[in-house]
Amino acid sequence: MKKIMFAMAAAAGLMAFGDGIESVNTVGYATKAYSANNTFTVGQFCPMDGQLASMTLADFTPDENFEAGTDYALFFDSNLLNPLYLTYFSQAIIDENKDPEDDENPFNTMTAGWYDMDDETYARNYNDTVVAYGTGFIVFSASGGSGITTAGEVLSEDYTAAFEAGNWFVGNPTPVNRTLGEVVGDEDFQAGSDYALFFDSNLLNPLYLTYFSQDVIDENKDPEDDENPFNTMTAGWYDMDDETYSTNYNDRAVNAGEGFIFFSASGSGLIWKKAL
Repeated sequence: MKKIMFAMAAAAGLMAFGDGIESVNTVGYATKAYSANNTFTVGQFCPMDGQLASMTLADFTPDENFEAGTDYALFFDSNLLNPLYLTYFSQAIIDENKDPEDDENPFNTMTAGWYDMDDETYARNYNDTVVAYGTGFIVFSASGGSGITTAGEVLSEDYTAAFEAGNWFVGNPTPVNRTLGEVVGDEDFQAGSDYALFFDSNLLNPLYLTYFSQDVIDENKDPEDDENPFNTMTAGWYDMDDETYSTNYNDRAVNAGEGFIFFSASGSGLIWKKAL
């Protein structure tokens, strides 16, 4: 099992594959298309060198529909602080905007890559910024149809993402459509306190889901209490706003590259089952 720690200093057969998959082998690349406005997302491949923290923004390449200077990827550091809005300029866009007669034109010295939208001089190319495997972010697409391609290996063994206390952008880090039943809380996961937070389109209608292991359920059973919800529960994800825990959300889809927020009260992790 591979394991990676998301520390407080972090930067940001037949199967159902996600949209845009270009390979069904363990090595490949995929383009995920985004609808208009904001979408939680995550890279769909792990690095081919096996070092899960070695991915960089250079591994994320927007397609021709990405509107440079308007569309962006939004990253946060620990606990969703210090937002960084990065837009992507292809070499073609850069070349179109060069002006050798204007010494102050930033495009004259730029190379293809990601740039801070809040820096009009575009002084820094962020391609070498490390993006730990499984790190989520927000993609804003002004008119819809923008896509970002990631490349690497498909997760072929169980993977644990461990987090320090706080809120973290994470997601399904594979090009395979999964369900919540394929991800479980680790032994440090605090049922009823830690949670995965999902939204529908454009970040609306939040759904807070916590995970109960079978051990925790068994500890809370009380055969003499007919109203005890734990008596009939099975291991899985449950709505924190439903005290009866009437619905197990294990069959909820977590599509390829779909992102969500994970909250850990005091440090815990998520275990993703291998995708191949």
